[in-house]
Amino acid sequence: MEPLRHQEHQGKTVCFLCVFVVKFRLTVPTALREVQGMKRVFILVLTTIIAGIFASGCDTTTEIENDNEVTLVLYQNMRAAEDENLVAYMATIHELSPMYAATEQQMKQFFNTYDLEYELKDIEVIEKSEQEARVKFVQITRKVSGPAFRNNKVTGIHILRKSDGKWKIYNTETEKIEYLD
Repeated sequence: MEPLRHQEHQGKTVCFLCVFVVKFRLTVPTALREVQGMKRVFILVLTTIIAGIFASGCDTTTEIENDNEVTLVLYQNMRAAEDENLVAYMATIHELSPMYAATEQQMKQFFNTYDLEYELKDIEVIEKSEQEARVKFVQITRKVSGPAFRNNKVTGIHILRKSDGKWKIYNTETEKIEYLD
């Protein structure tokens, strides 16, 4: 099934189906002025029900923005790793993560030892609530310089939680590691 088409209009995401349904809902009563009695009431009720069904299936701007906020953290994390910026990297990690201290030590060691490049692919928000999101991802890591390192492709799920209203990586579940060399 093809996803609903959305378009930016005056800074807001607009669903074409929603616009059609709303326009249809507003113009049908005008066209039906000559219809009398129960037939007119039935058609108006049916139109309202159809409009409600279609409108409820459309993504809202808020949902789209929230998904973008969630996935943006992953790109910020990757960029900080590529730039070897430990402060920026740790700013993407949730302070209450059970792996916070270990992650900080590991990344400090990686930054001092290797020059790596990262590629993030196939990002998909698979679950999201007000306080937690699960994002499936594929990350490819390749050595640019440094001692022995196995280039790899990791498939996993980042669990993000909010901290002071901002999404941060709380934990990561690794599903699969493929070595590329």
